[in-house]
Amino acid sequence: MQRVQKRQVRLLWCPTVLTGSIGIRPRRVWQPATRDVILCFSFRRVYPCTLPGGPFDSGASREGLREPSAHVTRNHTMNPIEVVRRYNQAWNGRDANAIVQLFAEGGTYSNPHAGQGLTGEAIGNYAKAVWAALPDMTAELVSVREIAPGQVAHEWLLRGTNTGPLMDGSPATGRSVIIPGNDVIAVEGGKIRSVEVSYDRQAADAQLGATTT
Repeated sequence: MQRVQKRQVRLLWCPTVLTGSIGIRPRRVWQPATRDVILCFSFRRVYPCTLPGGPFDSGASREGLREPSAHVTRNHTMNPIEVVRRYNQAWNGRDANAIVQLFAEGGTYSNPHAGQGLTGEAIGNYAKAVWAALPDMTAELVSVREIAPGQVAHEWLLRGTNTGPLMDGSPATGRSVIIPGNDVIAVEGGKIRSVEVSYDRQAADAQLGATTT
């Protein structure tokens, strides 16, 4: 009777961190010293959770170790110009929460129509009232510059059509407005301490067909 020689087969899992299509690729490796056959598998796909900054990021890649970029963004303190640009974007994006979050605790907003020293949610509520009165409102960023440390001049041009109720409860007039204005915005530690808004209120009311009080 012929003796059948047994060979041991071992499985070796070789995970990789290479980008590419999904696939498990076996590779047979003959070990003459031990007469073993080793099957090596490589899994060739990186899932989002393993990417740099992900919850299971090992920091490994074909380029070598890489620092997670999320921490840099998370810890980055915006400079005054960046804060004001983000503030302008929040107005155009109709994001009241983003506007409020850009203000420091106790930060104030003053406006010829809104009054003096609005804080917290009152700032967001005023923004919502503007958007309700002018649903198609845009605030074009004309210029932004730092005029003193932490003091930013923000020049804008507001356009819109009054198709919603005015802030005093008056019905819509259906008129279009183009209102130039500027803000002086105080920024400290990446947060807004105060916004002082300036524009010609009488000219704005005249365009709307409203009465200035």
